[in-house]
Amino acid sequence: PIKNQSLVNYISWFTREASITYRDKTLLLSSFAFDLGYTSLYTALLNGCELHLVPKEHYMLPETLITYLKEKKISYIKLTPSLFNYLVNHRMVEDYENCMALRLIVLGGEEVKSADISKFNRVYPQTVIMNHYGPTETTIGALFHKFNATDFDLVSKGTVIGKPVDNTKIFILDRGQKLVPLGMAGEICIGGVGVTEGYLNQIDLNSEKFITVSPLGHEKIKLYRTGDLGRLTCHQEVEFLGRIDNQLKIRGYRVELEEINS
Repeated sequence: PIKNQSLVNYISWFTREASITYRDKTLLLSSFAFDLGYTSLYTALLNGCELHLVPKEHYMLPETLITYLKEKKISYIKLTPSLFNYLVNHRMVEDYENCMALRLIVLGGEEVKSADISKFNRVYPQTVIMNHYGPTETTIGALFHKFNATDFDLVSKGTVIGKPVDNTKIFILDRGQKLVPLGMAGEICIGGVGVTEGYLNQIDLNSEKFITVSPLGHEKIKLYRTGDLGRLTCHQEVEFLGRIDNQLKIRGYRVELEEINS
């Protein structure tokens, strides 16, 4: 279960970080059952923005989506990198150069593609693109990184997923659940207000994924083990390096290869 405090913490952080006001307009680009869409949904509801809801077949077609974004003057959206890829590589994006009102695009649910970000940035340099990382177990998002033109070489070498949102702590741990040295790879573990209470009626899974440790050697803290491999850069940002298991993310959904029967 996710606590009210966790959701309020996230929405309050995003509202401030993205400078959301009642003048903004956003479009829901995922199912209500998928937490990717909660960024748009709850920030709109709590800030009095315009929240646009359209059938899935509308936003899954690039030409329809681009036209809607332009005509309705949508100012911020959150979507998967897969959908962003369809959007960026459609000819209408360049045909409508500087005609869309988008000031912010948030990407989440999958690893970003640097070529797509670079291509969109050339046409819409005024639009901020934010990478957003966070498993559902940590309430929508736990890390973020705003891209700029100087990032693209860095992104091509590894996905920078950034720094923690408010009241969130990130630790890179080894197999013994000890902190690894700066720059070394380890499992990304997340603590703080956003960590959920756990899975309902799944005692074994809870004990595996939610741990209570003392990574700094004194105060104990509850952490969620993401199963993702990462390292902390010299800029104190986390770089995503892949999975420590065979899990994949496809259009934002988790797929366990071991559970697929041939």
